[in-house]
Amino acid sequence: MSDRLTVDTITSDQLDALQLRAARMEHATRQAAELAVRLEDAEAGITAAIRQRKEQESRALRAEAAVQRVTALRDRWVQAGPPPLGTSINRWVDKRLAELNAALDEPKEG
Repeated sequence: MSDRLTVDTITSDQLDALQLRAARMEHATRQAAELAVRLEDAEAGITAAIRQRKEQESRALRAEAAVQRVTALRDRWVQAGPPPLGTSINRWVDKRLAELNAALDEPKEG
């Protein structure tokens, strides 16, 4: 003989308990589905944040390298002193501007 309830043997209290259990399971299933969606959204947000952080880190490293190149250029200029007598100031300044622009540009990897 089986302990399984049939339509002929189930009482109204047992039916109410089964319906309540089914309703709770449906509610739990909906909550789990909603949590799964929220988790996917959170994971997507984390992935985007990680990508953004890597991009910012890369930009910061490039900026720091440019600062170091310009600082080294400034140190060379200070050590070299003013232009020699008889040198065209325009040409001297143009040469310094070209050096500065080259220092600000990212070096070409070969």
